[in-house]
Amino acid sequence: MPRPLSVAFIAAFILCTQLVEAAETTFSSAETSTFLGLAFLGGLVLNVMPCVIPVVLPKLLHLVRQANSQTDPRTRRHLLFTNSLAYTAGVLTAMLALGGLVGSLKLFGNEVGWGFHFQNRGFLGFMILLLTLLGLGMLEVFPLKSSTHDQDLRNLRSLRRRGDLRESLMTGLLVTVLGTPCTAPMLGTAMGFALTQSVTVILLFFGAVGLGLASPFLVLGLWTGWASRLTFRVSERYAHLTRVTGFFFLGTALWLLGVVLEAHGAPLAEALLWLALGIGLAAWLQGALTDNASSLRRRLTIAAPSTALLVLFGWWLLHDLPVPNAAAKPIDASTISWLDFSLLDMDKVRRGPRPIFLDFTAAWCMNCRFNERTVLETEATAAILAQHNYLAIKADFTQQNDTIFMWLKRFGRSGVPLYLVIPPCAEDNKVLVLPELLTASSLHEALHKGAASGSCTEQSAAGQ
Repeated sequence: MPRPLSVAFIAAFILCTQLVEAAETTFSSAETSTFLGLAFLGGLVLNVMPCVIPVVLPKLLHLVRQANSQTDPRTRRHLLFTNSLAYTAGVLTAMLALGGLVGSLKLFGNEVGWGFHFQNRGFLGFMILLLTLLGLGMLEVFPLKSSTHDQDLRNLRSLRRRGDLRESLMTGLLVTVLGTPCTAPMLGTAMGFALTQSVTVILLFFGAVGLGLASPFLVLGLWTGWASRLTFRVSERYAHLTRVTGFFFLGTALWLLGVVLEAHGAPLAEALLWLALGIGLAAWLQGALTDNASSLRRRLTIAAPSTALLVLFGWWLLHDLPVPNAAAKPIDASTISWLDFSLLDMDKVRRGPRPIFLDFTAAWCMNCRFNERTVLETEATAAILAQHNYLAIKADFTQQNDTIFMWLKRFGRSGVPLYLVIPPCAEDNKVLVLPELLTASSLHEALHKGAASGSCTEQSAAGQ
């Protein structure tokens, strides 16, 4: 393993040891093991999130190609093992950095939840442009790899190995950033607990999530026989397949652009589209004037003026954009007649005789969108809500909202989605908290149960 990676893993091991020792002084071993296990499993589930797959798949295909091009089994094992460690290092670095940021904000009296960075329009804009650039690179609009020296084959292989490790590290960083908008099953409960604790515990739990997220690549790095069982080879067919994966990056950028449009308005979304077009033009010029044999100096010489022009163009597009109004937006038309959480006095509403279904969601939450399309926005769900005279209330957490965040903490969560079935006049201990991933049967059963279990006195009903 390269020396910098070795040093990084030794430092990470020492840090994790200190964190575990500190946590053991705070909690009982059973409690610590339970929530660490939930955090690890939640991180593992993040691997199948729609935001993560477009980033992991191209890297996996590239590793398969590199491994199968090696005739020496030892070289193949070394390549897979070191890249899996580099990927894990990237994931843990990003997770611990995110945990450190959350802990620092908490020390200064700020409360943040899981996926809070997706509420920042600057972060969303940066990710849209980065994913656009990566997608164009995968489509071979410009050379994405670093330059090499064809005349020295041994040096060429060494440079490529280091380049692969850097790429694996950056892939781990990107996967972590894109995998945090939603709370996966089991992750919401663990993180909701961890974010109420000390900075040490927050770091410990973010590290556990990172290990869960990186564990599939670690397993693949230790069990290297999987690569030889896959049929991908260095061929034109594989080249076509890798180009197709570029559209996954562009699709993810398009999804984030939809989040910007919904949360921050059309002017910012339009400006980012123009800026993405400018990046596309700059990438095309880079590809037209350089290739894989070009020196680093030539690449930088070509890239410098176009980068400067892009910065000026971006400043001109973005410097005078109106700040979106944070006031409540009307709920979009749907199968269910939703009420807006921010327009209601929830204490008063909860004293009424009608049961309540409360949906905490966000435009950047892929789990939320999946649940809406497959379970919530259906005729069957709408019929049950109407049958029991439910108040269907939607709380939009796309932008920072302290009231919504306090409700999430109140029911042990740190991020969306959160679904609550509140019987008439019920106290918090009688509220039904549904899982992050809904099924029609579990939701409908909870709705029937919530409508039947609550009751209001005439006095409380009259308080309406």
